[in-house]
Amino acid sequence: ARTGSSLDLELAPVPERLDLTPLPVSVEVDGQQVGAAVVPREATIHERFELPEPEDPLAPVEVRLIPYRWVALPIHGLTQLVSFKPVRIAVTN
Repeated sequence: ARTGSSLDLELAPVPERLDLTPLPVSVEVDGQQVGAAVVPREATIHERFELPEPEDPLAPVEVRLIPYRWVALPIHGLTQLVSFKPVRIAVTN
């Protein structure tokens, strides 16, 4: 259930692939674009976006972060697509 009115994001660059930065990231909540962020080369960004009014206030918040580009990196023995490191994604007041 939705407990706040804002989405707080903290995103960090992938240290092994700083060539991806600056990296534009589109931010969607419940299928609606609420804004964009840019992950810088060597810092964590902090962004806040207003949440749209939900159709169902008891439904969970669906957050989608869409990077402009990504790369494949081996992580713990598996090749995974990466673009940034999500540090914090939270619904707040």
